[in-house]
Amino acid sequence: MDTWKERTIIKLLSAKYQMINMFSTKKAGIGTINMLIRPMQGRIIPKQLPDVEPEKTGIRKSSDDLNVKLYDWGGDGETTLLIHGWDSNSYRWYDMIDHLGRDSHRFVALDAPFHGGSDGDHFNLLHFANMIDVALDIFEPTKIVAHSMGGLSLAHLLQKKRYTRLEKLILLSPVADLSWHIDRFHHLLSLRKKTRLAMDDYFESLFNMQFNEFNFKDFEKDLDCEILIIHDELDQVVPISDSEKIHEWFQGSELRTVRGRGHALQGEEVYNIIGEFL
Repeated sequence: MDTWKERTIIKLLSAKYQMINMFSTKKAGIGTINMLIRPMQGRIIPKQLPDVEPEKTGIRKSSDDLNVKLYDWGGDGETTLLIHGWDSNSYRWYDMIDHLGRDSHRFVALDAPFHGGSDGDHFNLLHFANMIDVALDIFEPTKIVAHSMGGLSLAHLLQKKRYTRLEKLILLSPVADLSWHIDRFHHLLSLRKKTRLAMDDYFESLFNMQFNEFNFKDFEKDLDCEILIIHDELDQVVPISDSEKIHEWFQGSELRTVRGRGHALQGEEVYNIIGEFL
């Protein structure tokens, strides 16, 4: 998604939820959360699939009894797990895989709940973390590339599970703290303060957790690997300040910035940075 599309979507959402806000702050809060956990574009539409399928695909069960769609593009070298973010799926990685090639990389991936080919009736960070756990057990990757909310789900998992095989981690447009992200989203939509409280209440009723329990800071001391963070300086969805904060928390990490790639961070410039680090 480029920056023009990001700005347009934000303006449309702002108009919609300000209108709902005029009549009911509670409904605006519930509607906003429902929109966030049920994105529009993450599911796979068959006619949009690339011509080339991964060499191997499979379905495994998570601890939540949900089917997890797994992908294996094969290739030589150490295994790199690719974790997509919100409103996406594993097919976002095709261009990067083609660009980097399989001579020195074995790329594997998974789809999040309610995304791609995985089960789920909504996007759930807890379920996503458990799906990532399945991928770690099956593929045993030494390297991980995680985008946006995918990185936050990974962070939540690694707070609870020690994974000693990880040697290199690349975070693309990472969300440092879900509570901060919701605050920004609330501000972007120009909603009332009561609506923000309604969002808190509804989220907690769904997941029995609070927004601020999903963050990077709580597990940074236990992560022992090389870390590269990449962020677009003009990102309209997650500001670069999130990456700057993560870079501050993870001493020894590297922060690289680009311009004009948007939140999705796709394109040759980004792929070359990733390839050099891997």
